[in-house]
Amino acid sequence: MKRITVLAFVLFGLVFEVQSGPVDSNSTVIAAERRETVDLAKRATVHEDTECFKENLRTSGPVLKQVTYTSDDDCEELCLTVDGCQAIVTSPMYWAVTGCYIIGEYTLSTNNARGWDTAERKCFDPHTVHKDVDCFKNNLRTSGPVLNEVTYTSDDDCEELCKTTDGCQAVVTSPMYWAVTGCYIIGEYTLTTNNARGWDTAERKCFDPQFANGGPDKPDPEWQCHNYTRWDWSWKKRNDATEAEMCERWERRRYSGGNNANYLGCEDCHCCKPR
Repeated sequence: MKRITVLAFVLFGLVFEVQSGPVDSNSTVIAAERRETVDLAKRATVHEDTECFKENLRTSGPVLKQVTYTSDDDCEELCLTVDGCQAIVTSPMYWAVTGCYIIGEYTLSTNNARGWDTAERKCFDPHTVHKDVDCFKNNLRTSGPVLNEVTYTSDDDCEELCKTTDGCQAVVTSPMYWAVTGCYIIGEYTLTTNNARGWDTAERKCFDPQFANGGPDKPDPEWQCHNYTRWDWSWKKRNDATEAEMCERWERRRYSGGNNANYLGCEDCHCCKPR
C-alpha cells in the first residue's frame, strides 16, 4: 500500500489524506489535500492495463514533471516530449486525483508500491531500444518460472540464450561475488526488489528489438488474461453493465466468455488483452 496516513473524523465526515509521489531522490513529491469523504466506487478510475505498465512498481529518481492522469497514451506522449524522460509512474487510481509522473534516471522499487504502476520508456518508445544500452538493472530480480539455468559467462551470452529459449521474457544473474554466478532464463514474471541485493535483471524487450516490437512475422497478437479488479466490478455495478461491456470498455480488451480459440495465451479466461 502506498504511504498514506488517513485520519478520519466521523463527526465532520472529512478525510485528511497525505499522498506521496514516486520516491524522488532530488525532490520528493508530496501532495496533501483535504476533501469530503466520497464513495470510492463512484470516483474510481480503472487503469487500462497495457503491456508496458507494470503493476505495483514505482521508481526512485528525479521527477521531471507531474500532471493529472488522463490516460496511458497521454502519459507516454508527454514523456516523449520531455527531455531526459526515461519512465512514467502513475499513482493509485483510487486517489481523488491520480497523477502522471515523468521520471528521469531511476531505479525500480516494489517498496510501498501497491497501486502504483510504472512504464519504462524503452518499452513504449521503440527508438530507445539499442543494443548498446545497459539493459541489466542492479539490485532487481523476478518472481516467475525459471526456464533454464547456466553458469554466467557474460551479459551477451545470457541475452543470446534468452533469445533461443521459447517463452523467455527476461534474464536474471545472481550476485557476482558468488563462487559460481548463475544466468537464469525467466518466463512470465513480476519484478521485485525483495532480497535482490547483488542480483541483476534484464528484460528481453530492452535487448531484443524484435521482441519489443512484437516479433517477426507475427500478424496475430498474442493474448493474456485480464484479471478483473475490484474497480472493474465497481464500474459494472455502477453502470448496470454486462460482463462483456465491463471487459470491452477498453479498446484493447476482448470478451471471449472462455472460448479462446482466437485468443491464444488467454487460456480459460473470459476477458483477454494483448501481451
